[in-house]
Amino acid sequence: MVANIEKATVALLLENKKFIESHKLRMFVTLFLQIHTLINNTLYSDMNNTLRILNIVLLVFLSVSAFFGGIMFLIAPDGSLLHISTTLLSGSIFKDYFFPGLILLVANGIIPIFVAAAAVKKYRYYSLLSVMQGVILVIWITVEALIIKQVQFLQLIYNFMGIFFIVAGITLYDKSKDSYAGKKK
Repeated sequence: MVANIEKATVALLLENKKFIESHKLRMFVTLFLQIHTLINNTLYSDMNNTLRILNIVLLVFLSVSAFFGGIMFLIAPDGSLLHISTTLLSGSIFKDYFFPGLILLVANGIIPIFVAAAAVKKYRYYSLLSVMQGVILVIWITVEALIIKQVQFLQLIYNFMGIFFIVAGITLYDKSKDSYAGKKK
């Protein structure tokens, strides 16, 4: 929106030839455009960095919580350590929580740490990895809700986190196409 207002302002200034013939106005327009570019680059950089840092923090949070849950299910596949009954698995292909715990540990515990590390190192395609992790998390939560036939509050939070990873990844990818040119793959 700001860019449209600025374009319209510059167009209005350029339309009126008697003002443009003035050397002072040309200098003003040039200065205005330079300041605009400086501000835009600074805001873009700050927003991009803030989004990347928030993405990293949420990836680490997801990893720690899924790692904890996955390990607890591997240690006690009956769900006793987390006070979860295996009756929630009735009607599914799982008899206990061993394989769901293993999948949880790998898909949402280990992979997000690598995605977060890629984001910290500013790996060229870390934003696409964030999208991938978001898709994995949304699928995980959706399948989980379908298996247990209920939706818990935490599932909604993690689902929104997955959507955040997708949106952030797409946003960061769009904004970083040029800024990562020349970086190692």
